[in-house]
Amino acid sequence: MSFTSVVLSVVLAHALVAQIPGVTSSPSAAPQQEQPADPLGRTTPRGTISAFIRAVERDDMVGAARYLQVTESQRRNTGTLARDLKDLMDRFFSEPITSISDSPDGALDDGLPIDRERVGPLAIGESKTDITLVRVTDPQAGRVWLISSETLAQVPALRRSIARTWIERVMPTQLMSRELFGISLAHWIVLVASFSVPFGLLTLLSAAFILFARRILRDPARRRNVREWYAFTRWPGILALTLVIQLSAMRFLGFPLSFRIAYAHVYLCGPESWAEDVRRTALAAGLPADHFHVERFGW
Repeated sequence: MSFTSVVLSVVLAHALVAQIPGVTSSPSAAPQQEQPADPLGRTTPRGTISAFIRAVERDDMVGAARYLQVTESQRRNTGTLARDLKDLMDRFFSEPITSISDSPDGALDDGLPIDRERVGPLAIGESKTDITLVRVTDPQAGRVWLISSETLAQVPALRRSIARTWIERVMPTQLMSRELFGISLAHWIVLVASFSVPFGLLTLLSAAFILFARRILRDPARRRNVREWYAFTRWPGILALTLVIQLSAMRFLGFPLSFRIAYAHVYLCGPESWAEDVRRTALAAGLPADHFHVERFGW
């Protein structure tokens, strides 16, 4: 049988099979549609919390309401609920921002239904209260995360139980009432101290180290190597450690959550190996990966 005959036979057989009822070629699988990106940033739990805090910070109560799952009875008090919730989070949410899931599916190992997410807790005195997010379907944006109506229902009672933070107890009222770029002067003083104190202590420790090394090292060549290493690493190392200490302590110092979200960016310029060491240390301290910026070069 010639090659042409074989080809004709196959074509005819395919045509005959196509005429038999119920025998059809399987259609190709339809490609899965990707979820559209939510322009409001509500695709992940972390995105919802961060964008909600920023909306209230700029006094956009209409925008803040779009991050809340409000009931009809709560709708008329949306602005008050949003402001009070932000105030509670500023004061009592001390966890690192990275503790909030940045996955569209949320944390799948928290023992909650897949459409629920736990954020927090808010540690108010001896009690701890979680903020609950619920995943809903938005007609335009697809599946998004909102702060649940159950959490909003707890806000008035929690707001009444607010106690003063340690900064409010220690700092003069005049410093707490006056602001610079939306942050009280008291917080600016604490911010400067949180950098200058560890920087000064690390500077003294580094000086004590080199004095100790000079005393115990008798070999001139080894002493010269230590001096060269010290001169090369001292200030970059002190600066990196100071920033890591400050970032780690930020959540315990009483700063508003909006300030911590905006402040937690690290910009570095230095050798690649050194920058990578600093990056790993900063990530371990709770800095989000997209908040670390580096310009690398070789020495």
